[in-house]
Amino acid sequence: QIRKKFNLPAYDSSHCEIDGKTDFDLLGKYHDEYSKLLNDAIKKAKESE
Repeated sequence: QIRKKFNLPAYDSSHCEIDGKTDFDLLGKYHDEYSKLLNDAIKKAKESE
């Protein structure tokens, strides 16, 4: 669901760990980055009103 929501590339479950991080760690990182992008976009939209 999250992958669809953020239009992320398909997650390959056979590569469960990347650099020692689990898929949950990576998902958390994705989520943080997208949250930041969203917040920036919202701020810009409010400023341009």
